[in-house]
Amino acid sequence: MSKNSKNPKTIAKAKTRLENEQIILRAAEQVFAEFGFKGATTKMIADLAGIPKANLHYYYPTKAALYSKIVENIFEIWLEAADTFDNNADPITALSGYIDKKMAISRKYPFSSKVWANEILHGAPIIQDYLKTHLAEWTRTREADIQVWIDQGLIDPIEPQHLLYMIWATTQHYADFNHQIETLNKGKPLTNKQWDNACRDIKKIILDGVGARNISTKSTKISNKIKTRIQRKKTEQILAAALVVFSKYGFRGSTIDQIADQAGMSKPNILYYFNNKESLHSHLLERLLTAWLEPLKQINPDGEPTEEILAYVERKLQMSRDFPRESRLFANEILQGAPHIYNLITGNLKTLVEQKVATIEKWQEMGKVSQIDPYHLLFSIWATTQHYADFDAQIRGLMGKNHHQRYDGAEAFLRHLYQTVLNTN
Repeated sequence: MSKNSKNPKTIAKAKTRLENEQIILRAAEQVFAEFGFKGATTKMIADLAGIPKANLHYYYPTKAALYSKIVENIFEIWLEAADTFDNNADPITALSGYIDKKMAISRKYPFSSKVWANEILHGAPIIQDYLKTHLAEWTRTREADIQVWIDQGLIDPIEPQHLLYMIWATTQHYADFNHQIETLNKGKPLTNKQWDNACRDIKKIILDGVGARNISTKSTKISNKIKTRIQRKKTEQILAAALVVFSKYGFRGSTIDQIADQAGMSKPNILYYFNNKESLHSHLLERLLTAWLEPLKQINPDGEPTEEILAYVERKLQMSRDFPRESRLFANEILQGAPHIYNLITGNLKTLVEQKVATIEKWQEMGKVSQIDPYHLLFSIWATTQHYADFDAQIRGLMGKNHHQRYDGAEAFLRHLYQTVLNTN
């Protein structure tokens, strides 16, 4: 932090600048809304703002810079309104929230909306590049979100862009044509109650018109059916992406957005299959733990003891080689205190470990393996085999160009180590 960041004069100066900028922007919105870009002048804006023209140019050197700032501001505000798409997988909730926010913006920023409307009415001479880049890119992402809902049967099969146009046209009408609306309302602005009713009716018209359905109802129906081949493929695609992200960033550092990017899918599509990050993480860990238990289950109480344990070591090392990300995901979870799978560890894993400990103790009683603590024997196998996955970067760095041989060398070493340890002679 700089020495001047807490200086009262610096703070006061920054506050004054912000206040002056806001005064200029509010005045500019009105002037541009009434006269358009060509008809407006910086003198007209300065006069309405109650400041000298020179002061206005101190903050905004040209009329074009001021105009661009207003267009940019309203566009950013409109973008933020669409956050409801990201935070809700349910189209009813997402679209309702979006419409509410767009209506609120029309009420709060009517002049900015009119500036945008005037610009478009004249062929967007100033912001055409903005439309082709920023707006076009944003629109494509929201169309993709809507298409997901269509694919999931949550809204009727419509053209996504026309739904967006409908929302924009309807909500912005209350800003752009507010004079007409007030005239029809006996010359008075809409009251709070009238505004609330307008929001309610607009949502009903649009949502009912596209047949928007509640995701919980739809999900219940789907959950009672056998997943289609496409649904199974999508589920695996999501889990594979989640594995990459969770193993790299851990649970806390990961987001649904990152997983969606990794999967090449939209966030609503991810949330259609998994309600939230927690359920996706838990599902992945549960499946991983099931796979992790399988090599331990294969220890045969009736087999030759030393060979059964050595075979277990080999299977665990094989898993570290073939599934390093899964191992790191599990390690991250344990490092955090196993908050998501503690019940599984104290349940299925604990039961299986107790069974195998009893098997090893029986072999020890028969004099077939050495007298070592079975629990610590298993812990050491887990530690040594999973080390090659969890600490792969360290091992690669230390072994250099020979790192390709690490698993062959590890298998030979661990087999010799445990064979010696288990030998009763």
